[in-house]
Amino acid sequence: MLAKIWNDFCDDVLSTKKKKSKEIDFERGPVKDFLTSLGWVKYGSHCLVEQHPIQFATANHYADFALFLQNEEKPEMIIELKRPSKRKTDKDAAQLEDYMMKEECSFGLLVGEKLELYFIDFSKPKHRAELVTNICFDKDNEEALQLIDLLKAQDYDTQKMCEHCVQQLKLNETVRYWNSKEGKDEILSYILKSSSLPESLKGKLQSMISIVLDVHQQLDSINAPDDNPVFVNESDNGFYTFRVQTKGTDAILRYNPSLHRYIVAAGSKIRKDSTDSFKNKAAIAKREEVINNKSLSKDLGESVELLHDVEFNVDAPNTPVQFCTARSTNATETLLDDKGRRFCDIFPKIVESNGNTTPNAPQEISIQEFKDDCINRIKKVTGKELVKKSVSTYLSKDGKTGYVFRVSKNYKQGAREKYWYAYKRVKDIMSCQDKFYVFGCNDADTIIVLPVSEIESKIDSLNYSQDGNGNPSYWHIVFLKDGKGRITWLLSKPEVHEVDITNKLL
Repeated sequence: MLAKIWNDFCDDVLSTKKKKSKEIDFERGPVKDFLTSLGWVKYGSHCLVEQHPIQFATANHYADFALFLQNEEKPEMIIELKRPSKRKTDKDAAQLEDYMMKEECSFGLLVGEKLELYFIDFSKPKHRAELVTNICFDKDNEEALQLIDLLKAQDYDTQKMCEHCVQQLKLNETVRYWNSKEGKDEILSYILKSSSLPESLKGKLQSMISIVLDVHQQLDSINAPDDNPVFVNESDNGFYTFRVQTKGTDAILRYNPSLHRYIVAAGSKIRKDSTDSFKNKAAIAKREEVINNKSLSKDLGESVELLHDVEFNVDAPNTPVQFCTARSTNATETLLDDKGRRFCDIFPKIVESNGNTTPNAPQEISIQEFKDDCINRIKKVTGKELVKKSVSTYLSKDGKTGYVFRVSKNYKQGAREKYWYAYKRVKDIMSCQDKFYVFGCNDADTIIVLPVSEIESKIDSLNYSQDGNGNPSYWHIVFLKDGKGRITWLLSKPEVHEVDITNKLL
């Protein structure tokens, strides 16, 4: 019976998502039917209240649903709804928490792209809403069946729900710890202490496993599903999130500084018509590609809704922002995160496309200056003049040799330095006789030059990120450098191993 209730709810939610139904239709249809099937409309004196008023200092707010137990004046649970097709934001969770705090209600459900249960332990001095579990709308989901078994009106028990939340939060904390570097190190130490290996082998084994665990942790973070709230400043996979809001535009822009990658998120609304002053060729070309393709966008009149993420691999945010606003926009000044901080306050050394540094930028080498140093070094070593094709692509004058330049700062990896890059198949160099990727490692004194043919020969050994259709969008290139200057290339498949490429240093 529980499985049928849940599976029917999943079907209704996915149908609503596909149709892009309004929130009110989601409330009156699938969610109310779901709660009714759990007995909250029919059973005893328990009741389901729609549009429950919550009095704040300035005005009344209304929770989408509130569950009340028999003879209780305070709600047992507050339920807030968001369209399943809409990405969850920090504000959604904060709104639910405000309602729970105001009503002194320990339990809250946020129903949208996922089903999320929140819990407040009011016995704690500094109490706040904690995420107990977030459940995808998958049929026969065991976690979902466990939760709705607790939610049945006929058998509902506050103490059991409270115990479930406390136990699940403890489990969440345990899982987070064992997945952390400290937790994995503790497991490793226990295994080594319990083994009968000679001390010399234990040391080698510990070194090898520590490297593999650390590498896997980094790769897992970059490939993690994008389940983060829209307004998180820095997510687990290294993306910072900002909002673009102007006339006709309400878009989410996510930025990964280590990959120099910007993503305008699916569901964002970009302005349909451009202004006369709009001259950004790259942004114009990308807009034409997206707006003219019905599989990539939906016409809303004044705006266009993106049906898939749109990716930009550029140094500064002007192009992706102007792609959204369809006008000349100083992105680093106007982009704000959820705390009201400007992009240029968080990333003061990002250089604008016109070559000027952002206000108050410290006098440090910029990404473009770093890249320029690498380009000049290649010119000096090869003796060739290079012709610029794009921000990162250069060809020799005769067109026979092509270079793609990528730069990375260093990240600590134990006693070594680590460098991350994105590899893409760049059309500008495909017709060249000789094709190279040039990787700047923190400064122009450490440059790795790899033929594209060598990268392609190992493409199946690289992790990659997917585009909206599930195809590789770009591959991850990871180098490690030890204290003696030895450089290795980390390959991840079929098992993690390293290849010495010190001879590829320029």
